[in-house]
Amino acid sequence: MVARSTARYRFRKNFRVSAEEAYAWLTDFDADDLKRMGSEGIREVVQLTPDVYLLIDHLRRNGRKVQKAKLVHLYPKDHAWICTYIGDPSNRSQFVYRIEPMGRRRSRFTFTGLQMEEGARAPQGVRLARYARQLQIEDSATWTRLTRQLHQALGHPRRAPAR
Repeated sequence: MVARSTARYRFRKNFRVSAEEAYAWLTDFDADDLKRMGSEGIREVVQLTPDVYLLIDHLRRNGRKVQKAKLVHLYPKDHAWICTYIGDPSNRSQFVYRIEPMGRRRSRFTFTGLQMEEGARAPQGVRLARYARQLQIEDSATWTRLTRQLHQALGHPRRAPAR
């Protein structure tokens, strides 16, 4: 039997935009998404149905070309979407994104990650906990970058300095 493990992690970000605005901006997938996330590559976007997308990311990692495919299901009424990796070593890893309204011009984003690993790469015990923490830090940094871009794109400046 092949060794498998699942790294589970979660983080939150506060947005200075409504849940509707944030959801619309974040689920408007396009070829430049990877650049916005700080990665080198291009995203191919295939809309399969009105609420299901196939995203194929063409990346360069350590000088090698890497392709990652994801199936994304949108849940607009809940301001949520689920992304499931397909067809690569991270196959079946799943990520849940949810935006909760926190007033007219504020919302809270929650990211829940379930990263599956198998074979020699499948950490266990303390190594798994460290791995989950590393993934949380990396993904949170990406979403900090996206949060800044979201606020810039939607014209919601930072809070004014206190007087």
